[in-house]
Amino acid sequence: VDGDRHAGWVACVWGTHGEEIVGEAGWNVVDEAQGSAELGLSVLDHWRGSGVANRLMGALMTGARSSGLRHIYGDVLDANARMLAFMRRHGLEEGWDDPPEPGIVRVSCKLR
Repeated sequence: VDGDRHAGWVACVWGTHGEEIVGEAGWNVVDEAQGSAELGLSVLDHWRGSGVANRLMGALMTGARSSGLRHIYGDVLDANARMLAFMRRHGLEEGWDDPPEPGIVRVSCKLR
């Protein structure tokens, strides 16, 4: 991760075997000329609803803006209503780009 073309964050807790990763988020520049990056976000099942995803997404979006990115997007399964609602709460909307395949929704937003 260089913070220019790729950045990432992890959420950790102390567990019985030491530090454990419970979530991760990041972005990767896919079109440097357009300032566009694809995002990824994942949280362990038993940590969902705990606020970990919100903290990671906040760090991801702040980092993307600080790096000068102008557009960010991600792909979500169309059946994952909870994740689609989460993305909307963070300013990403459907319909900016065509989905890459059936059953997928592409969400994105312009960064200010």
